[in-house]
Amino acid sequence: WVDKECRQNIGAYDPNDKQGFPIGYGASHYILPGTDLEYLIRFQNTGTDTAFTVVVKDTLSSWLNPETIEMGAASHENTWRLTGPGIIEWRFENILLPDSTTNFEGSNGFVTFRIGMRDSTPLETDILNNAAIYFDFNEPVITNTTQHRVGINFVSVGAWSPVKPSYGVTVAPHPLQNRSWLQLQGAPDNRDYHLRIYDVNGKLLLENTASTPRFELQRKDLPSGLCFFEIRMEGALAGSGKLIVN
Repeated sequence: WVDKECRQNIGAYDPNDKQGFPIGYGASHYILPGTDLEYLIRFQNTGTDTAFTVVVKDTLSSWLNPETIEMGAASHENTWRLTGPGIIEWRFENILLPDSTTNFEGSNGFVTFRIGMRDSTPLETDILNNAAIYFDFNEPVITNTTQHRVGINFVSVGAWSPVKPSYGVTVAPHPLQNRSWLQLQGAPDNRDYHLRIYDVNGKLLLENTASTPRFELQRKDLPSGLCFFEIRMEGALAGSGKLIVN
């Protein structure tokens, strides 16, 4: 079997760290309930001599289900096991990891794995995780703590461009999954409103009319992905924006 690991190009970083994917939405790294998480733990021998054994220990969040663990790519041959409730241990025996001064590229290593969250995880729960990395008999290096928050309706409509600054727009719930309501805020009732939704190529997907600035959207009418919409009032453009359909 083959597992590929693709990494984001970033600047300077701590060589011993942990990252979780998907990164999540916003500063709180929101993810939808039931989303599987993929973790990458990186380590580097920044000591003064070759490391013969490297041990990585990850104490999982109690909201993650150890029964769903799937191992991914790793930099070196290793063995892994669960040493306690939610504790994963990887052992790199006889890894002969050179120090970073002697061989910078060769001094690095990593492990990856995938895991699902428990079905009982409540909304607004933070899933926090870090790992401990042992180089031979030295004290462990503790990585940063990753964060993901479980939620729904956390993606707001982006790039809303109103004709008048007083016009706002809401879509709830968003992203659209089954049924949502799109409402033009600040606009008067009892007017002729017209909604058009387009795909990324400009093809008209849906149009609807209403006497109030509120439209019901059905998922079955739209393909998944990014869509664009415009709202007209009495034939004049009131604003346009983006819509995400799951």
